[in-house]
Amino acid sequence: MNRRALRGRDIKADVGLRRKYADKLVALVTEMHRSTVYWLMAEYKRQLPRVEKLMATDGAMALADDASPARDMLARLRQQMRRHRAIIDEKAQGYAEWFAARANSGATARTKASLSEMFGFTVGMKGITRNVNNVLQSVIAENVALIKSIPEKYFTELEGLVMRSVRTGRDIATLTDELEHRYDVARDRALLIARDQNNKASASISRARMQDAGVEMAIWRHSSRAKHPRPSHLEADGKIFPLSEGLLIDGEYIFPGEEINCGCTAAPYVERMTARSAEAMNAAKQAPDSPLRRAERSGE
Repeated sequence: MNRRALRGRDIKADVGLRRKYADKLVALVTEMHRSTVYWLMAEYKRQLPRVEKLMATDGAMALADDASPARDMLARLRQQMRRHRAIIDEKAQGYAEWFAARANSGATARTKASLSEMFGFTVGMKGITRNVNNVLQSVIAENVALIKSIPEKYFTELEGLVMRSVRTGRDIATLTDELEHRYDVARDRALLIARDQNNKASASISRARMQDAGVEMAIWRHSSRAKHPRPSHLEADGKIFPLSEGLLIDGEYIFPGEEINCGCTAAPYVERMTARSAEAMNAAKQAPDSPLRRAERSGE
C-alpha cells in the first residue's frame, strides 16, 4: 500500500540556554577559585620561610613530618574544600531545577512547532506528563551530581599541586601559573557540563514529547558544527529509528545527543496513506471524538 512520509524539522537544543547555564557554572568555578587562591597564596607565603629552612637542612625527612608545612597546608586546604563544597552543594539543586524547567519549556515549544508544521495544524502539548516528568527528574538528578563534582575534582587536583610545590620548594610565580592552569581546567569542565547537558536534556525532552503526541519514529540529524565529527554519527545522518529504541551505532542502540559532546538531533517522522487527502484529514480533525481533536483540546 502506498504511503506518504511526513518529516518535521529537526529539534535543536537552545543555544541561549546553554550560554546562560554555562555562565552560572563558570561563575561558581570563578568564585571558588578566586577565594581559594587568595587564601592559598597568603598561606604559602607564610609557610615559605619554614619550607626554605627545612629544605636547607634535611628536607626530605623534615617535610614528611606530621608537623611539616606540607601537611599543615593540606589540612587547611581541606577546610577550604569543605567550605566551598557546602556552598556549591547548597546551590546545585536550585541550578539543576532552573535548568530543567527552561530546557523543558524550550524543547516543548520547538517540538510543538515541528509537529504542527509537519501535520499542518496546531498540535496540543499537555503539561508535565508522566513520561516528561521521568525525563525531568533524571535531568535534575544528573545535573545536581555534576555540579557537586566540580569542587571535588578541583580540590583533588589542587591537593596534589600544593603538596608537590611545598615539597620541592617552588617559588610563588611557578605556583601561580599552575593554579591558573587548574582554573582553566575547571572552567572548561563547567563549559562541557553546560554544553553536554543542554544537548541531552533537549533531546530527551523532545523525544518524550514526540512519543506523547503519538509519534513513534524519528530521523537522525548530524550536527554540522562539530570540529571532529564521529564518523558513525555522520554516517547515521538521515537514518530513521524508533523513538522507543534508538539507532544502532557502533554496536549499541543510542539516541541523538545521548553520548558525551554529541550535538546530533532528531526530526519527527511519520508515514500515512496518500489516500488521506487534506479534506479527509480536516474532517477527521473536526470530529468531536477524533484523536486529532482530543490532542488539540489537551493543549488548551
